[in-house]
Amino acid sequence: MYNKLIMSWIISFAIVVIWFYLIDKKNDSSFYGDDSYFRWGFYFLFMLLGSICGVYQQKIKHRFTLNLLIVVSCIAIFYAMLYFARINVIPRQVELISIIPLLGMTFYFYKLSNSKELKYVYNHKIFGTAIKIIGGLCLEIYLVQHDLITDKMNMIFPFNLVGMFIIILIAAYILRCMADYFRKFSDNKN
Repeated sequence: MYNKLIMSWIISFAIVVIWFYLIDKKNDSSFYGDDSYFRWGFYFLFMLLGSICGVYQQKIKHRFTLNLLIVVSCIAIFYAMLYFARINVIPRQVELISIIPLLGMTFYFYKLSNSKELKYVYNHKIFGTAIKIIGGLCLEIYLVQHDLITDKMNMIFPFNLVGMFIIILIAAYILRCMADYFRKFSDNKN
């Protein structure tokens, strides 16, 4: 089973690379923001990585400091590659290589999240509750954020980030309450 998962990931990665070079791309677009079906194949790599992590869960060692450094490095490399592709220092076709630090970021963030230190934070009375509330509102946050994010508060940067996050959380919570109310209302009607 293990070898089949890894082999399917390698084959999928090869298909994504070939697909990337075969699709018709606009000169000024990034495949992260492109509306083509290519993203579906690209996202499939991350789903397979998740299943590999689940299968190998007992074999993966979790080291907080090392994993934190690797996650930060992968984030820096990823955004540096996107920046240099955007200002045309490196060609757009090289942007495909940015999948590697993005996959590394995902894998090492998984390892970081399973470290003893972050499990302690998750089980903490205050911080754990905040994490669970925000995690429970993920769908609602995703649904409302697009309509709420604005650049009108940029003059108070970086406080605008905190303020906007609080506004989005409140709107997401209101959406959750309304959805619960409508669900109860429709259940009572039946």
